[in-house]
Amino acid sequence: MNQREMLELTEWRRLVAEMYTKVRDSSAQNPRKAWEEYRSTRTSLFATHPQSPPDRGQRMSFNGLPYFSYNPAWRIQARILPLEERGLDAGLVDLTLDLPEGKLTCRPFARVVFDPPDSPGAPNQSGPAALTLYWLEGYGGGLFLPYQRCDKWT
Repeated sequence: MNQREMLELTEWRRLVAEMYTKVRDSSAQNPRKAWEEYRSTRTSLFATHPQSPPDRGQRMSFNGLPYFSYNPAWRIQARILPLEERGLDAGLVDLTLDLPEGKLTCRPFARVVFDPPDSPGAPNQSGPAALTLYWLEGYGGGLFLPYQRCDKWT
């Protein structure tokens, strides 16, 4: 990575951090507007910034990422618990992701615990859900919260 690219990456990270700060600050007063601001800012960054994940050709025709429609029921408040608390790290292993740039190691970092919203027509009866939060060992660090869609919480 040359110096210009390093500065662009620094700017990308700053702009993303500012986007999240702004959304966090405004979401308590107007969650829908905060969601719309997040989408708009993210679309602009992906479409125009040189450090955007899409390559230059893809950015020229980029119209935005697909999102589900806004649903206030899916505004979830979560707790982040360190793995050391109550043995939450039992059975967790590092993830290794194969990327074009090489392998990326993700280390279990914490558990994100939340109450899932009710499904349409069926109230939540399964209790709290939890996801593992990982620390990215490369690319300057960061957090990764993988999840997958499921029809019912287990």
